Amino acid sequence: MAEALGAFAAAENLPLEEEAEARVRDQGLADVVGRTVEGKPADCILELAKSEHVDMIVMGSRGLSDARALFLGSVSHKVANLAACTCVTVK
Repeated sequence: MAEALGAFAAAENLPLEEEAEARVRDQGLADVVGRTVEGKPADCILELAKSEHVDMIVMGSRGLSDARALFLGSVSHKVANLAACTCVTVK
């Protein structure tokens, strides 16, 4: 059952991923690759960035307050602090 749900989630993300890639390419960045993976988001992003030798990670922020981010944890905060490459967080 979990595998089926994972496959469904990956299929649901595809249109969003393709749209994001198209928008970036329209701005002149040709070397863009999207990935959909399962696991803890920050850990997956960090692993993929390391294995793919990426130059930059660009990610969104939900705009949590410092207190909520501290309690809930912030994916963008963890990635920005632990990634070996440049990280840009946008709102």
